[in-house]
Amino acid sequence: MTITLDTHEDLMVFSINKNEEIIQFNRECEKITGYSRAEVLGKNIFNFLISKDETDNWKKILDSIRKDNRANDIILSFLTKNVTKISVSCNTFPVNARGAEAGDICFVGKLIKSDYSTHGSSIEDLGNINQTSPEFDDKNLEEIFSNGIVRSKEKENKQTNLHKIRSSVREDIKNMFGRWMYLFFDTVGANKKKEELQAIARELDERRVLLNALEAELLEDKKELNKRRFEFSKWRDKLEFLEKEIEDRWVELENQEKLFRDHLISKKGLQLRHIKGELDLSSASNVVGKVESRHLVLDRTPECTAVVYRGILMEANRSFVELLGYEMDEVLGKSLFDFVAPEDLEEIKRYYLNRLKGEEVSSFETFILGRDKKKINVEIDIKPSSYDGENVNIVVIKNLMNK
Repeated sequence: MTITLDTHEDLMVFSINKNEEIIQFNRECEKITGYSRAEVLGKNIFNFLISKDETDNWKKILDSIRKDNRANDIILSFLTKNVTKISVSCNTFPVNARGAEAGDICFVGKLIKSDYSTHGSSIEDLGNINQTSPEFDDKNLEEIFSNGIVRSKEKENKQTNLHKIRSSVREDIKNMFGRWMYLFFDTVGANKKKEELQAIARELDERRVLLNALEAELLEDKKELNKRRFEFSKWRDKLEFLEKEIEDRWVELENQEKLFRDHLISKKGLQLRHIKGELDLSSASNVVGKVESRHLVLDRTPECTAVVYRGILMEANRSFVELLGYEMDEVLGKSLFDFVAPEDLEEIKRYYLNRLKGEEVSSFETFILGRDKKKINVEIDIKPSSYDGENVNIVVIKNLMNK
């Protein structure tokens, strides 16, 4: 249920801002002054509701309220629409509610219905009698004094009644003061609260639009990711299949190498008779032409050169064994991989895997181990050739450390 300033019909409630413009005006104010709320809102109170002779007094009261924060039980004069002066007993306080501005003042009061203005005093009458009637007797004098006493008593009675009315009004105001403060604050802050709620609603709408746009963008990204994931899954399957084939081939090569090594060891006296075909050593030594003796060809080659069959060193020249620091019989019949640093075996493995994939790779850089276990940085150049009816590789090793 909405509470308004018009709930109580006996109290006048109105407020002004720092420019003395009326910003609140309840129905009791309309009833007593004759002005409607639409006629007074936004207008300066001194332009129509305060008489000129009361202007200075009103301004002093307003200054005092703004300095001392409140004023209680003060009698204020107003002009009604028909230019009748009325008196109202008021309590006032500054407005500090949400939505109010500094300098706003609220008035809560009750109309003093009786006219308590006096029409002369007994002493004045006596003075007038002395001036107008220089001759009078004791009877007249007694009558004059009696009238003065009666009028004085009437004035006292009026003042007593006024005091009672003021006390009654004060009590009513005190009883309703807290409630009217709440009612006033609720009314003043209603519009401000409504504006804040509208601003929040607009902000929520903007955020909803933004979230919808982000959601649409995320859905598109999700579709794209799912598409890429599907493509990657297909390629991964292919790569896993190829990797398995390569691993199987590698195992097969290792088994063949083991069988060949066992066969070579069982036939220590095996001698290779001659080299068929031409050994293509042009990349290493520019030696061209047909060779008649393997020792002659290899020894004439300045680079470190060896004949490798399925990874086994079949022949090597003097430069090759001197680079490793071994004797010739310590090298022949062993695997080339025995002289490669363990951490660089992956490079050799990668070379053979690339060859199995069909890639044309003729050289790579790695480290080999000498007799003293010292690592030697070399470049290995491999050329396929034919040796005693078998496919072999001519290996040329360049010592990069000499550079």
